Amino acid sequence: MTSPYTDDAPFFAARAYPGCFTAAEVRRHLGQGAEFAACAETSKGEPPDANPPGKVVTPENHFLPNCVCAPLHSRCTGSSPSDSEPNSVNVTVDHLRYYAEIGCWFCSVIHGGVMAAPPWDPKRQEKMPMFPWFRMPVEREKHDRPDFAIKVFGDNDHNWEPKLVFYVDEDAASSSPCKLLFVRKEPHRTEPHQQLEFAAQHLKKCVANHACAPSIPQTMPTRLLQIQVVDGVYTVRLVSDISPRPYVTLSHCWGKSFPVGVTTTLENLETRHSAGISWGILPQTFRDAVAMTERLGFDHLWIDALCIIQNSPEDWLAESSRMHDVYSCCALMLSATASPDSKTGMFRGSNMSWRPWQALPTLSPPGVVWGDHGVRACHDVVHGIAVPAIAYRSLENLFHQRPLATRAWCYQEMRLARRVLHLSVDEALWDCSAGVVECQCGRMSPDKHPFGIHAWQRTLPNSDCTKKDKETLWMNTIYNYTERDLTFWTDRLPALSGLAKQFLTASKTPETDEEAKRPFREISLGTYLAGIWSASLPLGLCWYVPNIPGKRLSAESGRYIAPSWSWASVSGNVNWNTHDPFRPAAEILDIQCELAGPDETGSVCGGEVCLRAKLIPLKLFYGDLEIPRANGLRYSYMHLQARDPSTGQYASPCMYLPDYAPPQISSEMVLHAGADMIWGDGKTSERVDELTPLLDADYFGLQVAVSFMMVIRPAGQEVGVFERVGSVGRDWVSRGVLDFSKWFEGVDPQVVKVV
Repeated sequence: MTSPYTDDAPFFAARAYPGCFTAAEVRRHLGQGAEFAACAETSKGEPPDANPPGKVVTPENHFLPNCVCAPLHSRCTGSSPSDSEPNSVNVTVDHLRYYAEIGCWFCSVIHGGVMAAPPWDPKRQEKMPMFPWFRMPVEREKHDRPDFAIKVFGDNDHNWEPKLVFYVDEDAASSSPCKLLFVRKEPHRTEPHQQLEFAAQHLKKCVANHACAPSIPQTMPTRLLQIQVVDGVYTVRLVSDISPRPYVTLSHCWGKSFPVGVTTTLENLETRHSAGISWGILPQTFRDAVAMTERLGFDHLWIDALCIIQNSPEDWLAESSRMHDVYSCCALMLSATASPDSKTGMFRGSNMSWRPWQALPTLSPPGVVWGDHGVRACHDVVHGIAVPAIAYRSLENLFHQRPLATRAWCYQEMRLARRVLHLSVDEALWDCSAGVVECQCGRMSPDKHPFGIHAWQRTLPNSDCTKKDKETLWMNTIYNYTERDLTFWTDRLPALSGLAKQFLTASKTPETDEEAKRPFREISLGTYLAGIWSASLPLGLCWYVPNIPGKRLSAESGRYIAPSWSWASVSGNVNWNTHDPFRPAAEILDIQCELAGPDETGSVCGGEVCLRAKLIPLKLFYGDLEIPRANGLRYSYMHLQARDPSTGQYASPCMYLPDYAPPQISSEMVLHAGADMIWGDGKTSERVDELTPLLDADYFGLQVAVSFMMVIRPAGQEVGVFERVGSVGRDWVSRGVLDFSKWFEGVDPQVVKVV
């Protein structure tokens, strides 16, 4: 492996990342000649004359006494804020522009930052905020300084963009004229060459000290991109039959508007082998990946769009079944974590581009200056998620807006690769299978990172563990995987095939000792059956959809996806009923799947499970529910009742969780929360207006475990053959252990087939 280049000018010089705003630069965004009568009418008194051109900004004159921002500057004038003074003001874009034009340096800086900062999610660049209001809050005495930021202000507190923070560039200043603008102490990491240097240091350290990836892989991809630099110009050529050597892979989002002519097809395959691939047709993310690969000392790169023949079903099927080898054998994976498409590029700054809806100024008025000091504005997205109430559940949730972390195909890529370089917003992050997770800003490091609890997802396959540990990792894998999106639902099982192979063993005989520790790759979970392992039955059947139900995929796509008893048959996020000690109540007599091809972890074209279990009739209802505390929104609600043997009356045993929304329900929302509404006790203020029975079939409850009941209905004319439609499980009211035994009193077990 050669050393990384030190001179990055030829590649990086053409890339521009706006973000530094001196006083003159922010005024350049304002323009001249516009009238803002509405703002003038709402201002206090007559607006003062504009500051004369070239006037130096000081702590005394950096804001106007009658300006909308004046209440925030009590600290700047040397006085302490009193309880009666506001700690925030609400303004519009026009307010900021008006006061900036009449000479308020502070509003000029804020307006320039607001207008120049792009949405935190580039996919939303075409949309202007619903409400052009902004909240300017100040948290006093936080970190020994006031904490000032701009937040989008709408009709509720669910702000879908992170705070816009402003700070003085430490490279140009040691102090600030405004107490609200702190001097940033952290080094800047937004430039590509800084992220490249970070990557090179960690790669060198990992190669020297860890055994994460093989130095020479035993298995090579069918095709790779060979990278060369000829006369200072990059050339990329498709090659095959490569002798074993280190190579790099790319994990990326294709995006909805993938450039035409980029992919490798049957028609251009031969040309790409002989003459190479034109640099001009490559999108920016691919160009960045090529340059990063070469600068880090490698000369071969794997990109799915270029190394798989995209219009050949045979080649796609063969190559998709080899994803485990492609990613687990690569020396390094480059992850375009913060890029929503191939056009954005890998190096995404929080202030990369202008908002398309912004009218660019035509005139540049002379502005006040503050020496050569620069003020920067950027989204506060480092190690944060903009959407409230989303908890950190796994490493991919670390990356802010998560474009890449929402894609199902990319999940197994991140888990399989032994070394991953995440290119995030304003910084890079290193993650290797030795358990080292470190970012440029230093908030995550081998000594201190709050996500060590999730490191076992990467490190367990290289460790000794128990059979239960391996089963738990698989269920955790499915939970994380099913949170993600697929463009084609026919990929529901293929997009996980590579990761499933990590769990395969040569032996199909399940372990008998549940507690004995053995190497992960020697512990057998039995046969892989459409996303469920035979050694984990009947627990493997006890999955449920905890949130909004999705769609029945076979009906949605028009092609068979998976049997109804498999989580892969529906589009919703799934979890397992493992909160309590598992006590089975059904006997698995037989289970089998018919593979659609040679890949034992790939697509299936049929499947059935035969159980001996107790069966009881159920009644299902649906109706609309209005929730006052949710702004009067109406939701569809599904209700289940079973006959109580002790009373002979029908009552609800617990909350019903449908696997998918039935056709009768047209609402976009199907309610799962609020189990207090299912008992019919008349004590809740949130009531279903009218319950309508689901009469399209007879419904039954199949007791799979003491605390889990599968809801099924006849699958056709054949007697004793059913399909799954939902589940009833853990008690969501008390979070306690449920025992469905009483609902099945006096019922004899029978043989049931679920398809």
